[in-house]
Amino acid sequence: MSITLAVYEQVAGRARNVASAMGKSLDLPVRDYLRQLAGAEQWLAKLKAFEASAVASPGCLKSCRFDRGEADARA
Repeated sequence: MSITLAVYEQVAGRARNVASAMGKSLDLPVRDYLRQLAGAEQWLAKLKAFEASAVASPGCLKSCRFDRGEADARA
């Protein structure tokens, strides 16, 4: 699939120079970034699942209080 992007000429020039220094054409880093961006959706779904699991856990999140002195005494 081919797409057209509107980018400032200076930005495109600097990006092309960086890609060239990496031994790549400009389209390869752009493709890599788009792949990462598309994968972020899966990461967010995993994060939401973890959050739901943490909220549903039977832990003592509301009734427990952290006591620094008690923690220091254990160490």
